Amino acid sequence: MHVTGEQTRFVTERYWELQGLRSVLVGGAFVAAFGLALLLGGPEPSEFAETLAFAAAMVAILPGMFWLDRYYANVFGQIKPSRSARRAGLFVLPGVLLASMFVERVLELRPRTLFFASMAAFELWIAFRDWPRRPHYIGGAAAAALVSALQFRGPANSTDMQLAGFFVMGAAMVITGMRDHQLLEATFHRNRPGDLQREHADTV
Repeated sequence: MHVTGEQTRFVTERYWELQGLRSVLVGGAFVAAFGLALLLGGPEPSEFAETLAFAAAMVAILPGMFWLDRYYANVFGQIKPSRSARRAGLFVLPGVLLASMFVERVLELRPRTLFFASMAAFELWIAFRDWPRRPHYIGGAAAAALVSALQFRGPANSTDMQLAGFFVMGAAMVITGMRDHQLLEATFHRNRPGDLQREHADTV
């Protein structure tokens, strides 16, 4: 794979977004937690099963994120994230989830329908914004759109559909995260450790 200066600049600008092992961690935790909830919850799992699955996923995600902080700093170096990257990392997913839950209640929509639809739009935007370097987000957008459609057409207040939705989204996050990480790794390993940092300093 030939790495151009343009690709190096792109990866430097998207350094925090391309730390795909974070998405792999979140997606893998979702697959494990929500998959287990589906298996153990019976034909009609309770809302408590969904809450417990979220809690179990967070138990794995939080310490894993601290470990990944050290991993990326040691392997790829430290680059101060831009303000937009910090906002995206801190507020996009939690913000979309909370806002969609509020709107769903106000408009009396089925739970998580708007959340998954919003995630589909967000991932599609990433694919087109970073085209042709991150086309894998089209697959993530398609998965989120499918889950949203199933939520909309399925039984009202169906907890098993919500659990299945997060399971599918988790699997999609594992795939997109791995592709992001591969892009970062392929570019980094063709540069000296300080090159990305110097390139970043030149572009901000």
